[in-house]
Amino acid sequence: MIRIHTPLAVARLATVAALGAASLLLSPAWADSQYQQDRANCMSGSSGQDRATCMKEAAAAQHERRQGGVDTYGGHSRNAVARCEAMPAADRADCMARITGKTSTNRRVKTTGSVAGGGILRETTTTTVVPAPAASGAMK
Repeated sequence: MIRIHTPLAVARLATVAALGAASLLLSPAWADSQYQQDRANCMSGSSGQDRATCMKEAAAAQHERRQGGVDTYGGHSRNAVARCEAMPAADRADCMARITGKTSTNRRVKTTGSVAGGGILRETTTTTVVPAPAASGAMK
């Protein structure tokens, strides 16, 4: 038997697959699994917070995950890109470079600091070569 897949059938299949993946991410089992990982980070001290605060945050995040309120996959990146898109066109390329960390021949990105230390500072340095002005008249 030969089956012909129409674009509509393929789109329906993709939608069903996406909904299945989304329901897995919102499942209590996934929330519990992520909580166990968060809890382990708290207990090992790798979270950058004191243990009591970390455990409280892990429990709150687990509750939000079960409610579908925590966007673990890409929310921060989308938010950062949206902030850059709101910048004037002249500043947008530097803003995107700071987010992605991409450098070029005339652009350098430097990142310093840490979340645990109070914040991360990203600095972009763009070098622009300006032609020398033309000599005006004879020297006196």
